[in-house]
Amino acid sequence: MRSGGVVATLAFALIAYGSMGCRRSDEAGAAPPGRAAWFEEIAARAGIRFVHASGHKTKHLLPEIMGGGVALFDMDNDGFLDLYL
Repeated sequence: MRSGGVVATLAFALIAYGSMGCRRSDEAGAAPPGRAAWFEEIAARAGIRFVHASGHKTKHLLPEIMGGGVALFDMDNDGFLDLYL
């Protein structure tokens, strides 16, 4: 088998294998009605106010376009998670 045939066979096998995961499932989707949401926006009630400022107004360099981050850890070893923004 020439290298072109090997590449074509490999490409066909990868496409066939990848398409097996593209079927629709009736089970996937939104949570059924009646179930409460897991997450709730409580930042204002908890006293957390964070505004991400990207830096320069017209220059969009890599550090300016990257989003902010968050870390949860117990910095003061009191048993409660501390929030670092």
